[in-house]
Amino acid sequence: MPLYQSDLPRMILPVRNGTTLVSQTKADSHLRLVVAVNIGTRVVRHVNERQHHFRFQWAMSSLRKNLGEFLLFNANSRHHLSSRSISILRKHKVKTKSPSQGRPAIKPAVESSRGDFTKRGPDTVSVALIGGGTTPAYTALLLKQAPIIKRVHIADTIDKTASLILDASHVDTSTKIRYFKRNNMIEAMQEVDIIAIMDEEDFTLGKASSHGQFLAGSQHVKVVAEKMVHCCPTALVAVFAHPVTATLPLISEIYKRAGCWDPNRIVGSVAIDSMRIQAMAANLFDLNPAFTTVPIVGGADACTVVPLLSRAKPVNQFSKEQQNSLIHTLRASDNELASIGECRAGPTLSAAAAATKFIVTLACGYCGFKNAVASAFVRSNVLPVCRYFATELQFGPGGVEKSFGLPKVSSVELELVEQAIPIINANVDLAVNFIRANSKLRSKM
Repeated sequence: MPLYQSDLPRMILPVRNGTTLVSQTKADSHLRLVVAVNIGTRVVRHVNERQHHFRFQWAMSSLRKNLGEFLLFNANSRHHLSSRSISILRKHKVKTKSPSQGRPAIKPAVESSRGDFTKRGPDTVSVALIGGGTTPAYTALLLKQAPIIKRVHIADTIDKTASLILDASHVDTSTKIRYFKRNNMIEAMQEVDIIAIMDEEDFTLGKASSHGQFLAGSQHVKVVAEKMVHCCPTALVAVFAHPVTATLPLISEIYKRAGCWDPNRIVGSVAIDSMRIQAMAANLFDLNPAFTTVPIVGGADACTVVPLLSRAKPVNQFSKEQQNSLIHTLRASDNELASIGECRAGPTLSAAAAATKFIVTLACGYCGFKNAVASAFVRSNVLPVCRYFATELQFGPGGVEKSFGLPKVSSVELELVEQAIPIINANVDLAVNFIRANSKLRSKM
């Protein structure tokens, strides 16, 4: 229990050399010094009698003959002890230090092998969300609760979510959200570290093929990418616009023509498929989905994504029937959602949660955190017959740092990969031909 002055009119602290340190309790009317002993540690506490509580301020001091350390707590001032208290300590040859001298050195929150990271710190990552509808707004709301994110810029491509963003900005976290209309998209992209390209409007469920989805959203992705190569060519790019299997090669071709292509800095998201399969696999064995991982390979749309259940952790003992059931359920998730008459706007909530998780992983890698690992669709040489492929990746300050490649898989998974390769190649060719026919940029690479 704390000691108050009223309890001890005078207290004496014995020390090793036989001398004593006396607290002059009547020396100061408002600030009185009590010395307590706590398992060999000398603690000096200043008590404000009027408020009857301790206000703590770190400072370090030492006794003359290695008598231990004092923690000095000031009740009257945050910066220094009272002159009377200092005189008491000096009388008994106790050296005092200023608070700045007494505080231990503050270490960086995250240590990295990159020399520049300790200067920027882990809380300086800025993100720009380019898209329309509720999914970008929900993503901004979730990113506002991520401590690693400092600023979120959202460029609304349909100019209809200003009220949602204003509402989200009232959440009491330190992350700042700024709203930009479509005409101010370039301003939203400036001075950001990660750019997330989302759909121009909420993804609509239906029977449209990946080819139809690409034709519907390709012009939006092209316009955004052409602005990015002019104002922020070195930012990390996370592609969420459907179908990612085609839109990511489209963006890569634009960067190639602009002469600033870095395949490690342009990644396509398979986050929603990864989230879904991990939840399904965990529920099958009554596990916690937060601690379940299932790598994703193949493409980034429903007909090409291949979850590697044989490489799942902590459990990977799935029967052939269970694998087929889980893969079918994963690929039919959107159709199942569309079969419910109430929902036609697509998986807005789960898509926002998955996008947030993926962006935070990129931010952790960008800041130098180790083990920033996620599956993503990127330019790859894992398979000679497929230029773009999804694998499990480790991210760093420069984007992709390491690809874990295609591990040993089951016969069912190998068959699915073989089926996905021609579809992936067809989507890539679709994007390349679109840029050749419509881009004003001349190829520089």
